[in-house]
Amino acid sequence: MPVLNKFGGGKLAGSKTKSGLYICLEGLDGTGKSTAFSYISDRLNELGIHYATIAPTKAGDANALIERIFKRYPILDHSRFLRQFKFAARSNLAARNVDWQKKLILGDRSIITSYIAHFGKNPIANKLKTVVINFMEREIYAPDYVIYLYVNDEAILRSRLNIRDRAKDIDETDLRRKQMRLHYEQIKKNAPKRVSHTIWLTIPAETSPDDVGSKIFNLILQLLRARELQEDKNQ
Repeated sequence: MPVLNKFGGGKLAGSKTKSGLYICLEGLDGTGKSTAFSYISDRLNELGIHYATIAPTKAGDANALIERIFKRYPILDHSRFLRQFKFAARSNLAARNVDWQKKLILGDRSIITSYIAHFGKNPIANKLKTVVINFMEREIYAPDYVIYLYVNDEAILRSRLNIRDRAKDIDETDLRRKQMRLHYEQIKKNAPKRVSHTIWLTIPAETSPDDVGSKIFNLILQLLRARELQEDKNQ
């Protein structure tokens, strides 16, 4: 089984070195990440840009044992401690299945989401949680760039979540949004070492989905061009 060095750099032992540009979308639920992700994917396909996608928080194999257990016993999803095992399994599976040598790896969330979900006010406890998360999700790389979708208006977030055709997750309450918003700011200012080289770019996401998607898409094109220019200089 591939094992990532503990700070997310270098390569996956026994697997291919990551040579592509890994850009992920992060943000609170309701900021429009998944909609923007779909918009960007469509535009990349139109331009014929070769890329891979990774969604480490989503189920990659519905028949996996841990997915079947959580489906059979929904009460398990009410425990943030137990959910950590499910999301770690998803993260590692996603990392094994993605082609890290594609020109672009587009992520719908990243390991940063795990930090956000489990951090609290105690800095010592957060350091311990970081060690645990790094061990459990040891197969996924840290992103090169995070595009952080930001919505300041709580009413907009609340309305977007209310129109979803599914039950709210335990991390989608008003209190949890407030906590996780603070955790995002905390990690941006004082990142765990594994993601200390990740560059954060913030996109206001209160306008229309097409407007937000277009801004992110153009930003990704700029980052790809900058990477290509740097590679040409190094040759």
